[in-house]
Amino acid sequence: MEFKQSFSVEELQGKYSKEEIYTNYFLPYYQNLNYESTILAMIKKQIIPLEMIDAEVLTYLWMNYPTAKTIILEKVDSFILDSDYHKLTKLVELSMNSQQDFIYLCKKMLQASKVKIRILMIEVLLDLGFPASEELIIQPLYSQKKENPKMEKNSIFDVLEYHLNEKEIQDIILNHYEKLFESSIAEKMQILSTVVDLAPDVASELIKKYGILLSYFRQIPLENQKWADEILSRIIEDEKVELFLKNIKDRFHSDKLVVNTEGSYSIVLGTKEWILKLSKERINWNSPRKSFLLNQSEFHQILDENGVPVAGIEWQKNLPIVDREITRELIYKYLVELKKQNLTITDSTCLSYQSNNFRFLENTNALKNEKMELPEWFINDPLVLIDIDALYYRGQNQEADEKMDSAISNFKK
Repeated sequence: MEFKQSFSVEELQGKYSKEEIYTNYFLPYYQNLNYESTILAMIKKQIIPLEMIDAEVLTYLWMNYPTAKTIILEKVDSFILDSDYHKLTKLVELSMNSQQDFIYLCKKMLQASKVKIRILMIEVLLDLGFPASEELIIQPLYSQKKENPKMEKNSIFDVLEYHLNEKEIQDIILNHYEKLFESSIAEKMQILSTVVDLAPDVASELIKKYGILLSYFRQIPLENQKWADEILSRIIEDEKVELFLKNIKDRFHSDKLVVNTEGSYSIVLGTKEWILKLSKERINWNSPRKSFLLNQSEFHQILDENGVPVAGIEWQKNLPIVDREITRELIYKYLVELKKQNLTITDSTCLSYQSNNFRFLENTNALKNEKMELPEWFINDPLVLIDIDALYYRGQNQEADEKMDSAISNFKK
């Protein structure tokens, strides 16, 4: 074929195949500035198969034609196949000269319709030393968060759509799990759990260090693991994590933790002796706790960077349901005593004299040993509340005070 000294895209279209145009017109002329407009038109209109352009040619176009760089960024998911590791690596390296270009490239690739393209991008970023950090990956992915405030901000597993059965994703996790664990916003337990599933005998200091939390996480139902991971991830970041882990271990070292039930605000796990609650919301994060009317518990808040509670872990003695009846009259006595102790409850079930959140202590020996003055009815029927986040001190919540007073005055035996 004879080459013309000049040609236009219109002349080539329909007359030659894309492969012929690429081989005979694009490659011989792409470095000739006299043909810049024609070369750019070939790219922009996709006259040639974009995936055929190799890393060397892309580099030249990027470095020499500003318009070509814009086109490459806009159509980068067309340039890159899921096997183009070298080509994508070169593009990432080129884009690193401009934060704007780099963020745009991350956003474009990590929002690609094909999961394998997202996998490839994550693999390239990690291999180049970038963590799966909020600034470089998470923020571009969720750039529309302002328009959609309800959109959750999570971690690398959202990008991969939890395709954990695909070998490419498994390889990324196994090869980079320490980096992913360190930099992920949440899903730290999911990362370690996946590693354990893929390589049960893996020697990992992370798994050794956080094994006890991991063992709890792996027993939480799958549909609840996402937010439970957020809680446990924040616990890991807590400055007092070692002390906290020790407290947890002391409570649960001998019994296997099992899923017990799920409440409105929490996942409830338990042993024969203790109950562990993971809470993502609470009615009152600073509920009163010092009263013999309450099932004694210990509570650990997880705070965000502004000191605002975002989750909590609570553990308390397991008080099983017994055949002994919790009567309405007994709940009435409980509410009257609660008011005497300058406390108010907002729990609607308690105020309607339902027994769901009440249990009996096995005995009052421990309370007597503390020389507490106990009312006679309580000694005979030691009724305690097991859900205490609906409690306030009197005067803190006037509406709640009025509702409890009304429930007491309206009681009918």
